[in-house]
Amino acid sequence: MPQIEYIFCEGIAGSLDRQLLEKVLEGLSEGTNTPRIVPSGGKGNLSNFMLGYLERGGVGTRSIDSAIGFRDRDFDYQVPNEESIIRDGRFLITFRTTIENYLLNPRLLFEYIQFKGLPSHKSRITTIAEAEEIFKESARHLRFYNAARWAHGTVKKQNSETFKLNSGWPKNSGDLPEDYSDTGCRVIMTDVVGNIKSKAERLTFDIFESSYTGFISKFDDLFISDHEKCLCWYNGKDLATMLFRLLPPANSFFRNGKGDYYDFALERLGTEDFPLPPDLIELRNILNGTSSL
Repeated sequence: MPQIEYIFCEGIAGSLDRQLLEKVLEGLSEGTNTPRIVPSGGKGNLSNFMLGYLERGGVGTRSIDSAIGFRDRDFDYQVPNEESIIRDGRFLITFRTTIENYLLNPRLLFEYIQFKGLPSHKSRITTIAEAEEIFKESARHLRFYNAARWAHGTVKKQNSETFKLNSGWPKNSGDLPEDYSDTGCRVIMTDVVGNIKSKAERLTFDIFESSYTGFISKFDDLFISDHEKCLCWYNGKDLATMLFRLLPPANSFFRNGKGDYYDFALERLGTEDFPLPPDLIELRNILNGTSSL
């Protein structure tokens, strides 16, 4: 396999996407050329940005074989049965939903609070078990909202040949609605359908309803009791915002990728206590040339 010279990722120069990739690159084998990380903005333009960057004169013509794209899974791909990277042509997609999902962890949250937390946080989270419980509480609050987001992503992906679903999710990740109950989420889905009816007459709320109901059943109490499953199936930015709400007074230590909690987590990622997860090790192996695309 040709050596990878460029990794195109979402975000800007200081984004968590780039910082996570830098962690992966730290473990490359001796003698392996370190690829250049190229932040490319939003995922919607990642493919075009990648091709344009490789072809334009200022950089020189490069074969597409010398580059890969890297992005988070979001709700655009089904979760693999095994904790592995998702391959889609020259694009590698994370197993977990967002980059934040790799940095959110009950034990890390406990350690962060003990080192840097406010007195009120230290009195609230005194053990790792209490940190695990607040993760469960966050997931429980977001059960219907997460089911609605998965229903939207699944309907959009599975029915692309039947009708064009151009409508995106009306909220940015981490920007939670005031009402994330079952009723509130049904209102959101009704609005999504209403915005696209003129473009997709065959789309009815029943399609969303069926998918939504299935995901509600999936995210039951037993599922929510396993924070590792939640960190795979929930959006990390949404979880962080809910944790933010559950740990008053107001703070911003891990809200929407900002604040020094993520710096704290990144420092520990890849250590003996917090090793890289299998899909990121797989990405490193691809860059080392020991695993193929």
